[in-house]
Amino acid sequence: MSENQCSASVRVPGMGFGRFHQCRRAGVFLEEGKYWCKQHAPSTVKKRRDELTRKWDAQYAAKKHGWAVQEAAAEVVEAAVRWHAAGQRNNYALIEAVKKYRTLKEQA
Repeated sequence: MSENQCSASVRVPGMGFGRFHQCRRAGVFLEEGKYWCKQHAPSTVKKRRDELTRKWDAQYAAKKHGWAVQEAAAEVVEAAVRWHAAGQRNNYALIEAVKKYRTLKEQA
């Protein structure tokens, strides 16, 4: 390893798994007592991973909300079927299911 070469170990493209060599870029950042290129510097890697994690968390939250809306819609249908089967006497469960569905739908 030369004095100012990046300390990262990278995979050789096209050589399959298990073939690694030292990154050939010049080390311009001194972190953790070693030189790193901009791509492999620990601070840059952490920043990039944090951005991806925030993105994935937002996508998961949107999916989770969509699943909750679908579940509420299924509850409305189920309550309507029960209400109809009971001879249309007690509609409290149907009203509550519709309220829950509307609330979730408005949050989207």
